[in-house]
Amino acid sequence: MTATRKPNDAATAAHERLFPGHISTLAVTDPELIAYFDDFAFDEVQRHTGAVDERTRLMTQLAAMIAVGAVA
Repeated sequence: MTATRKPNDAATAAHERLFPGHISTLAVTDPELIAYFDDFAFDEVQRHTGAVDERTRLMTQLAAMIAVGAVA
């Protein structure tokens, strides 16, 4: 049996700042997927958009999701 992969510290801190106390139901059924997703969404994206403040970045992400029909 292998150890369960966990999101890195930066991703965990950003996730907790944006969604305090929230544990995804997917984290229970597929923790490895959530670890990769959190590392990407809450660490890598933020590192590569450093010049953009958090509010603007989140509004841009929401606008993109609405534009492609991901949010109904």
